[in-house]
Amino acid sequence: MKLAQRHFIIVTLLTIITSLILVALLYFAMPIYYNQQRRHELKDNFNYVVTKLHGQSDADILANIETYDLGRPDLLYSLFDGEGQRLWPNKSLKPDDLANHPNYDSLSTYDEVGSWSTTVTSREGNSYILLAEYGFKNLSQVSQSLVTMYPFVVILIVVLALIVGAVYTRMSTGRIALISETARKMQSLEDGIECQVVGRDEISVLAQDLNSLYSKLLSSIEELKFENEQTQRREREKSEFLRMASHELKTPIASMLGLVEGMIYNVGEFKDHDLYLKKCRDILQDQSELVRSILDATNVEIAVRERETTFQIDELLQGSMASYNALAILNHYKFSPILMPSQVTGDQVLVGKALKNIIDNAFRYSRPGGKISIICKQGTFIVDNEVNCILPEEEIEKLFLPFYRPDYSRTKQDGGTGIGLYLVKNVLDKHGFAYSFRAVNETTMRFQIDFEH
Repeated sequence: MKLAQRHFIIVTLLTIITSLILVALLYFAMPIYYNQQRRHELKDNFNYVVTKLHGQSDADILANIETYDLGRPDLLYSLFDGEGQRLWPNKSLKPDDLANHPNYDSLSTYDEVGSWSTTVTSREGNSYILLAEYGFKNLSQVSQSLVTMYPFVVILIVVLALIVGAVYTRMSTGRIALISETARKMQSLEDGIECQVVGRDEISVLAQDLNSLYSKLLSSIEELKFENEQTQRREREKSEFLRMASHELKTPIASMLGLVEGMIYNVGEFKDHDLYLKKCRDILQDQSELVRSILDATNVEIAVRERETTFQIDELLQGSMASYNALAILNHYKFSPILMPSQVTGDQVLVGKALKNIIDNAFRYSRPGGKISIICKQGTFIVDNEVNCILPEEEIEKLFLPFYRPDYSRTKQDGGTGIGLYLVKNVLDKHGFAYSFRAVNETTMRFQIDFEH
């Protein structure tokens, strides 16, 4: 059974049962309540007359009892003296007065009859007995007459119950049906769909919760799409990285194989095994360094998650300053490090490698006798170095690609592996540090890292 049908049946039955109970209570309780109220009203009138007559003179008592008696057709007052002689009503009562007081003939025409009596004392000290007989019509006859109308009353109750049930069902289930229809539209996962929130009851709370759930679902889908795109991008980068790595390894390996074969067959100058074995060793050392750089670059993400700590950058770099000072003296560089306390949270090993790669590049590509400065302060790390050639912006962007080396560095013996800045980029990106590499003037390049961004 659907919710609307169930609500209709329940509300209709409850309305019918409640209405019948009320009618039954009216039938049985109303006459009792009415009789009690009428009796209480007549008793109040009797007490009022007693209060008024008490303490009056004998003549006033006899005069006023007539007024009080004839003023209430449902109360019959009788006054007796101390010896039991009736003083009111007396034989001198006129026929017209009797007509105004039907109870003088008989109280049997009333459904409820009763009496009260008390003693009234006059001003002169005489005692009188005041008797009040009452009578009134109760609602029994009215209730009996209603019985004949009960079939019509029941039909009216049923009709009203059906109307109330239909209206309530429409009101209570209409919003639920609207929420259900909106929920079906939400299956399309389109933006701008939301349930209408009316009122502050449980149904409106349900609509709000559904809107919130749908909003979070769309946000989660967008995040999943973004993560999927990022994953695909990383997969493409990995594939490209492996392709370039294999290309970088292929040439030296082929070269070394040629040297080894020449030595095996003693071809020409390759008979000098000592010379070419040293060259093979040099090639292997270069490739070993390249492989270590590749491993460092590919293990950045795992290391950041597992070894995150809080450390001081100035303390991390302080131990390397002696070797950099010696290198600066050897190459006639003007080296000025300024290391102030600077705290960072991340992988200490990888951040240290990234910072040293940046400093190494500054020493490797600075012009002879050029200035190299390092500034480390809270939240910022800056390396400036004077170079022979200022790199254009399009060239700077390529420096962070794996195995990329500027044309001028390929001819130098210390041109590098092309992995250093790629490793730096990965480390800084994984830590969420903002960084930039740009020219600050016609002779100086600057690498800046903002750790607090």
